Formats: sequence, C-alpha cells, structure tokens
Amino acid sequence: MNNRYRRRLVLTMISFIAIGTMVALASVHSRLSSYKIKGVITKDGANTPIAKAYIVAVSGEEETLSAVDGSFSLTTSQALPAVIVVQHPDFQTEKIEVRDPSEPFKICLKLR
Repeated sequence: MNNRYRRRLVLTMISFIAIGTMVALASVHSRLSSYKIKGVITKDGANTPIAKAYIVAVSGEEETLSAVDGSFSLTTSQALPAVIVVQHPDFQTEKIEVRDPSEPFKICLKLR
C-alpha cells in the first residue's frame, strides 16, 4: 500500500467515526431533553371530567388516554412549541400549542 492510499483510508475512517459520534450525541441529547405535558380534560361549560380522551403529540409518536378524572400526562421530546391533539368520539377535536409545559393545562372540549 502506498502512503497516499493509507492517508485517504485513515481520513475516511476518522470521518466516519466523527459522524457516528455526532449522531450518537444528538440522539442522547434528544432523549435527555424530554419534558412532561400534564393537564385535565373537561366538558366545555362544566367541570365534568372527560375520560378516555386520546391525546397525541403531532410531530411524534407519544400518545396517551385521559384517566377517569380527566387527567393526563404525556412525556415528549418534541421541540417547543409542540402541538398536541385531543380527540374523543363525543367531542370536537382540539389542537393545542404547548409553549410552556411547566403549568398544567385545562382543556375544555365542546360536544359535537
């Protein structure tokens, strides 16, 4: 093997290692920067909780159902502002923009 070929081979290997390291670090960072969206889903005009409402993060795979008391918790690593969609067969679908997940949301759904 001549020196020129060895040098190219070494530089190519170093490039692949560097790219692999950056991809791995980006993956770890996105997992570490997750946050929790919490709230309660009620019927519009009343404090009646809505159970089994479907909550999903629009740009991700995170999803959950509201509990019997209307409460929900969804952990996501989506960049803020994130968008969640709340659906229930008896109510109109709501799309909510999440800018500050530190405070619980109170989401009121309207009957269809």
